[in-house]
Amino acid sequence: MTTTAPTGRRERRKRETRDRILTAAVDLIVERGYEATTYDLIAEHADLGRQTVFNHFPRKDDLVCAWVQDRRDRLDTLTAEKTAADGPPLRRLRAVFEAMADFDDRERAVARELYAAGVLVRGFLPGAPPPPALGALLALARDAGELDADLDPVPAAEILFDTYIGTLQRWLESDGAFPLARALNAKAALVVRGFAASAAPEGP
Repeated sequence: MTTTAPTGRRERRKRETRDRILTAAVDLIVERGYEATTYDLIAEHADLGRQTVFNHFPRKDDLVCAWVQDRRDRLDTLTAEKTAADGPPLRRLRAVFEAMADFDDRERAVARELYAAGVLVRGFLPGAPPPPALGALLALARDAGELDADLDPVPAAEILFDTYIGTLQRWLESDGAFPLARALNAKAALVVRGFAASAAPEGP
């Protein structure tokens, strides 16, 4: 009992400092670019010592990885919320992609800069694991008779998520030149149409 509260406070302060550093870094990356964002600038912007920034993020790439992981966590939560909503599963799937597009639109500036700098790699490449709720939603659609009864939701979710990742990369490369939500839903509809086919493919 004597150590739980102090330990909890220390962990909370550590998390708050980490978030403060990350927020400062993201602000500077959007304003100045990734290459021009230095540890000195981050420390000044966060109103912290330079060593404190190093203690939390020993390498500059660690800042990118932390931003990507935080983003993945929020994306997983968002997908789970949409999956748990009411309505037919495939209608909810459309809502998931629309929400993901809105999420990306709000963070386009920092994602575009990190992508252009060649450091936006972890969690945003084909082969990255899809949000767990995406497979659950496809399983619901299968069980509701909206998709083929033999559909395996695990590879199906991976295909859909790889479609999302590829479309997101093209969107970032074009600097948002096309409506992301419309493109995502159009491609998802094509993929889902294949998932709903009654005939299995013949051979590889």
